Amino acid sequence: MALGDSLTEGVGDPHPCSPNGLRGWADLLAHRLAELEPATEYANLALRAKRAADVQREQVAAAVALRPDLVSVWAGGNDILRPVLDADEVLASIDSAVGMLSAGGATVVLVTGFELTGSPAFALLRRRVAILNAGLREIAHGQRATLVDVSDPHSWADRRLWAPDRVHPSALGHARLAHAVAAACRMPLGSLPAQAQLGWGAETQPSGIR
Repeated sequence: MALGDSLTEGVGDPHPCSPNGLRGWADLLAHRLAELEPATEYANLALRAKRAADVQREQVAAAVALRPDLVSVWAGGNDILRPVLDADEVLASIDSAVGMLSAGGATVVLVTGFELTGSPAFALLRRRVAILNAGLREIAHGQRATLVDVSDPHSWADRRLWAPDRVHPSALGHARLAHAVAAACRMPLGSLPAQAQLGWGAETQPSGIR
């Protein structure tokens, strides 16, 4: 299962065969796992604009009820964009979510935020992301969650990895995220292809996954 906001919903990677018109890294990963194991079941509860507290309050209980083996949690990005940030509150929501999911027997995957470079105008956001990422690393260590660290800005410097809004990953960026999560979980997805298109063709319906 995948929980979170627009980054996990798949914004930046449009696809006509997806129910919501988006594909994204979580769908790519699930589709590949279904090819390897046809009994794979998958649900993506992530929704754009959700804050960490929303994810904890609205998505975690539904996930726990389905008793998943593997759950990703990626939240906090919308919190850092608000005028006032209570980092402790954000991290407490994420810590609670991870604890509830882990208690249900799931392996939990946490994803850090992208750290920014460039204009001094982003200095406040850089500090906020760094604080959030430091807290996420502590949560992952304390809760024994799998951490996918995408904070290195040099690894994401290629503009082809970003959608036109420069906030969400592009199709190629989502493909890279899928492989980053797979690598952290030691899943055999193969190497990242050079081209942005990965997995489903425009004419292909996803199969082998419910």
